[in-house]
Amino acid sequence: MGDTHESNGQIHMVMGQVYLCQKNFEMALDSMQQALAILEESFGGDSEQVGNCYLELAKVHYRSRKVD
Repeated sequence: MGDTHESNGQIHMVMGQVYLCQKNFEMALDSMQQALAILEESFGGDSEQVGNCYLELAKVHYRSRKVD
């Protein structure tokens, strides 16, 4: 299982969610971006997994702006 395996994309997304809960927005964004790259490569840009990752990225952006 390499660095770009689809399960690693899911792991990065969960890590991003944890960072978001901790209000560590920089790390959350980084993890979500890594997840997005892996999931796009694994499933294609029009997949449900990629759509879910975009939703999680939006949550990071929204919450980081709300706190400022």
